Amino acid sequence: TADIIGKDRYVEIHVEAPVEWCEQHDTTGLYRKAREGEVRNLAGVTMPYERPANPHLRVAADQVSVEAAADQVLARLRKDGIFPARPTA
Repeated sequence: TADIIGKDRYVEIHVEAPVEWCEQHDTTGLYRKAREGEVRNLAGVTMPYERPANPHLRVAADQVSVEAAADQVLARLRKDGIFPARPTA
């Protein structure tokens, strides 16, 4: 968290995706297992999911390509001076 790494280097990025999208892209079978009762406590399926209140960036996984999502993340990190890394004293 920000307390550990410092507020000037902490960026919360929320990759937002509807549970239906997650199920369609699930290569592990985790969502199927949750629906069948084999897995418990899967956010959005067997327990509530709470979106972060104020992330620095939201990426809509169901609306952009992986490449576009990566570009958004890198742009935010560049904007905050985190990437490329700032020299340390």
